[in-house]
Amino acid sequence: MKNFSFCIAMIVSLAGYAQQKNYALVNANVFTGTENKIYPRSTVLVKNGKIESVSTVAPPAGHEIIDCQGYYLIPGMIDAHSHLDNLASAKRALETGVTTVRTAGVPAYQDVALANLVKIGSIAGPDIIAAGVYVSPNLEETILADVRLAPLINGVNTDDQLKLLVNVNIDRGAKVIKTRGTERAGRPDTDPREQVYTEQQIRVIVQEAGKHNVPVMIHAHGDEGSRAAVLAGAKSIEHGTF
Repeated sequence: MKNFSFCIAMIVSLAGYAQQKNYALVNANVFTGTENKIYPRSTVLVKNGKIESVSTVAPPAGHEIIDCQGYYLIPGMIDAHSHLDNLASAKRALETGVTTVRTAGVPAYQDVALANLVKIGSIAGPDIIAAGVYVSPNLEETILADVRLAPLINGVNTDDQLKLLVNVNIDRGAKVIKTRGTERAGRPDTDPREQVYTEQQIRVIVQEAGKHNVPVMIHAHGDEGSRAAVLAGAKSIEHGTF
């Protein structure tokens, strides 16, 4: 089977320019995602950055023709948990078929910058739902991400500290907030089952983000941290190992 990423990357990278042109992707083997079958030799029409139709008829006039040469075209995949923070990763994601990425914390708002560059058409990349800086008790080097985080140099634990970090994230362009329910896995000095933020602390984060209609995702391996996340109104639990 031929690699399918060619047509996916092509159609997404064209989206930023589709306001000026309409495109017809011809000679594509199409998997729609709604049926367990392949539609051979299909034509996909793109108008104003959106898929208009999928058929086997010849494209109408006024469309720029792109020959997919029998490659496979599928709906864009969604990476719902990524730490994408550089140009190479954004390019690689797009070229392997990922058209939407939700990040789960980066050191210094690189995900926000990438999202903006994609949106204005400066780079070809997936749509990015950025989380910005991870809301965690100890920011470590991440304290350098924004001068407004200076009051958090000794920790992020009180209601005011939690609210500050949430609001700086949202002001910088975060569309989702990532925070911690349990410790990290894979380190000799942490037990991933151990709860970190309490239900009340998570609730403060959820409510503050909710003022801006921004959802919250919770890193939680253990059951207590996961339960706190649910009771506090988090949108999603990441990992849930135990």
